[in-house]
Amino acid sequence: MSAETLAFHAPLRQRAPCAGLLLSAILGTLASDAQPGSWVLWAVASLLPTVLVCKINSSILVYSLTLLLFASWHGFQVATNPGYQRSLHTISDTSEHTVTLLVQEEPKVDEYLSAQKFVALVTCIDNHPSNFEVAAECAGEPFAYGDELIAQGRFSLPWTSMNPGEFDYRAYLRRRNIYLSFRSHHGLPAEIIAHDKGNPFLAAVVSLRHRLADILQEGLQDDAEVAQTIQGLVLGARSETSSELKKLFVETGTIHLFAASGLQVSLFAGLAWSGIRYVRLPRRWMALGILPVTASYCAITGFYPATVRATVTAVLLAIGYFSLEAS
Repeated sequence: MSAETLAFHAPLRQRAPCAGLLLSAILGTLASDAQPGSWVLWAVASLLPTVLVCKINSSILVYSLTLLLFASWHGFQVATNPGYQRSLHTISDTSEHTVTLLVQEEPKVDEYLSAQKFVALVTCIDNHPSNFEVAAECAGEPFAYGDELIAQGRFSLPWTSMNPGEFDYRAYLRRRNIYLSFRSHHGLPAEIIAHDKGNPFLAAVVSLRHRLADILQEGLQDDAEVAQTIQGLVLGARSETSSELKKLFVETGTIHLFAASGLQVSLFAGLAWSGIRYVRLPRRWMALGILPVTASYCAITGFYPATVRATVTAVLLAIGYFSLEAS
């Protein structure tokens, strides 16, 4: 490599030493998404650079090996997913099935379809054990996180975009490793057979969110729109926000205010910093004191990407400030 090339790449390597590995991993994941069944070929192809990288000091070989390893591993995860395997034959499957579902998130009520939508873990199909997630749509009494249901209905592929620029719901679910939708028979509402079957930590987070939502609407029971607006601005718009209010904010172009983001994380971090100052702790310990607050808020909002990104940034800044004060 020439001196000019080294001089060009040196600042980049200093500022982003793992950028090449990250890019290779992303390309490998995207390549395996196109053909998940080819993971065996990716794995076999990775053998050659694995041998060469032990003898030859080359960045190209390392990047190639990273790409092939991520392509084979991600392809293996997708190809062996029971939901993906079933999605390959769903078009020809027109029969109804009796399915056991475990609610994985808070259901959202669809008032037009008189049903509830949520992500569910399929644990049994026609008395045969299974284990994959679906985007479920079921009628019946109100469901909650951790409820176990029995429903009768059909599997189908999620709808995809039909026009350029339209939201692709199928691609969105694929990124969450969900490949099928399940819709229960409207004449046979789903039946709850057990409660509290979910993750205890997530159940505690959902319970805490409900308590905070109740506190925020205290004294505003007679004005539901104001109460729901405050809940949405602080906690993010979820099932407690009516569809009419969401539609109003969409039409006015301000629905983004209902999205939990870094603005709320920084607000709570600032409030925590101001409160901890009165405890008279050393300044370097005050920085670490905001971490439980930001992490708890991130969990309450459902680990949205925006809040996770802001929380990670807050954690890094707090650790950096702690280290700076300690030195």
